[in-house]
Amino acid sequence: MRKVLYEDKWIRIGQDYIELKYYYFPIGTTKIIPLSLIKTFYNAQDAKLNWLGVKGWGMGLSNIWWSWGRRTQLPLIPWDPTSQLIIEVEGHQYIRCGCTVADYQKVKSILDEAISRTREVSSQIFQTE
Repeated sequence: MRKVLYEDKWIRIGQDYIELKYYYFPIGTTKIIPLSLIKTFYNAQDAKLNWLGVKGWGMGLSNIWWSWGRRTQLPLIPWDPTSQLIIEVEGHQYIRCGCTVADYQKVKSILDEAISRTREVSSQIFQTE
């Protein structure tokens, strides 16, 4: 079994992947993204999104596909742009992935370290070939 570095109700981060729970509408299956394919990530505040660019599930008025999250469960709670993680994936030019996270700062720290480690391993592999 893969080692889990972080997990909350909406995401799971392993040593080499991030799993967005309840991603695909309407069946709610997960999307797994290898860390090696993540170009960058940030929160909705850093992306300067307003509440119109975020949706509870599916695509809002932006190029982000949102997994089922906090806004779907409790749409009347105040919107917190720092709890919305946005991921840009290699090879996906037009659509970004978005999801709710319980603790963005913790997720950011874990992803920064895990992605850095993944890139180091990849570069070592290519240098030895």
